[in-house]
Amino acid sequence: MRPRTSVAKGARTFYLVRADHSPRFLPLEDSTKRSAASLRNEETRVVIDDQIAHLRQQILNMQERIAVLGIERNSIVPIASLPPELLIRIFGLVAPTNFSFVRVPALIDLMLVCRHWKDLASAAHTLWNDITIAGDNSERYFKEHLRLSGTAPLTIKIFEFDAPYFIPCLFDNATRLKSLALSTITDTKYLFQFMRRMPSYEFPVLESLALNVNLDPSSFPQVVPRNACLPGKLLDGHHLPRLAELSLWCVGVPLESLPPLRSLDLRGSQAVAGTRHSIHAILTYLQSCPELHTLRLSRAIAGRGVDDLPTVSLPKLELLHTQSLVYDLEDLLTHLTFPPTARLELFTDGIETGTDIRNMLVPIRRHARAPAAPVALAISLRVPPATEESQHFCISTYPDPEPIISLDQKPLLLLNSHPSTARDLRLVMTKVLKALPTDSITHLDAHGANLTRVSWRLALSLLPSLEEVGLRVEDAGTQFLLGALSSAGNPISRLVIYSLVDEGDYAETTTPFLSALMRLVHAYDHDGRQLDRLDIRDRSDGMRLTDTQIAALRRRVGEFILNGDSTEEDM
Repeated sequence: MRPRTSVAKGARTFYLVRADHSPRFLPLEDSTKRSAASLRNEETRVVIDDQIAHLRQQILNMQERIAVLGIERNSIVPIASLPPELLIRIFGLVAPTNFSFVRVPALIDLMLVCRHWKDLASAAHTLWNDITIAGDNSERYFKEHLRLSGTAPLTIKIFEFDAPYFIPCLFDNATRLKSLALSTITDTKYLFQFMRRMPSYEFPVLESLALNVNLDPSSFPQVVPRNACLPGKLLDGHHLPRLAELSLWCVGVPLESLPPLRSLDLRGSQAVAGTRHSIHAILTYLQSCPELHTLRLSRAIAGRGVDDLPTVSLPKLELLHTQSLVYDLEDLLTHLTFPPTARLELFTDGIETGTDIRNMLVPIRRHARAPAAPVALAISLRVPPATEESQHFCISTYPDPEPIISLDQKPLLLLNSHPSTARDLRLVMTKVLKALPTDSITHLDAHGANLTRVSWRLALSLLPSLEEVGLRVEDAGTQFLLGALSSAGNPISRLVIYSLVDEGDYAETTTPFLSALMRLVHAYDHDGRQLDRLDIRDRSDGMRLTDTQIAALRRRVGEFILNGDSTEEDM
């Protein structure tokens, strides 16, 4: 509808039509007013933008000034005066190489401190040349590590060699590989591709090589070629001139082609040809290794081969680790001579009775009782719960009595067996303890040793110098206490008890253990041979010691310690 206007007759009127074709109209004089207002707003906006730009420039200038002042401040910090070589050494200590990129976040944190540290860490190739790959989606990390490592010698460990990009990256850096460990758990395709192509390249500085097919043996026929063997051409001395350490798990190797080594680790498999060797072949090769300090043979021995076996001397051997049939180990120990300081870790198959172990104990006895042999001060017994077929029994001796349990402790002698009955277990244990110099052993670790009281009574009679025993609150610990109660040997002077029982196991586990403990303490006190020290470590209060029991233990024990505290007020 057209709007009405009140103008004189004959006068002209002008209208502006809206762009949206609205039926409403604006007079020209109103449009002019709006255009002027818009112009003023535009001028105001330009002025405001100029002010914002000016302030931003001031902020930028201030930030630059702050950066300059920060550099000046950092320059007077004492650590800034350290030479770059020393600072890089500190970076290496702060960001140690452990497992699965533990090093990377720590290095990144250091690089975020300041520009100088970032530039220094990026340029320090030795901070990046120890590469560990232990997870999926690691291609970016791997290649970035290789880039940052520059030209430094490389130490590379890949726990799952299951991607094609590894192969060209490794061969591109073959000339600076110093240590290489490749393992496969699910897919062997790429590992064997890498092995087949290795003779086409040279590894002038490679000292340590480990190729491990760590699979379930039942899957070998399907995923591992029967001729999975390290190419003999690779071992001609030209491709690997500095090879000193070799570890092959389920990967064959021609022993006659191997150069002399300092460390050899072979794990064999019946499903893969070339991974098992006769003792004659092994001894013949060892004759060329006078510098050998570590020898590991796990299911890599396949009988004698010939009856005439050579006697081999390994004057620098530090560790002999074997897993094989007892008869093969008898031959190996009989025909090897090594220092009395060498540690023996013997995992044997076929020891079910005392007769089975008798012949093997002859070289063990000679080794353990040699004049220069280390003195064993602690012994550990391990007897897990028996299966339907047999039991697992393991004896270990240690040079350091404290702590009794420690992952850092390396046994002087470790010997395991699989007795078929409790009686056979006692016979095996008796023969081993009689063969060892037990007069020096003062500490016993009895954690997890599921022996009967009869077996414990026998073991205690064969450990005449025993002073301290470590126990766990469980049925095995109860059996030990009952065995010690009826033992005719020297009384134990110190007990260390660890409690890991759940609340639901109190009646079944803790009650009989506490009853046996109170009986032992009372009997010792009655006979005038008081327990010198009782150390109970029960942080979760699973033993539920009452005030009466604590008071009784205090009266009958020389020193009673509960959770590290021996004062009555804090109990």
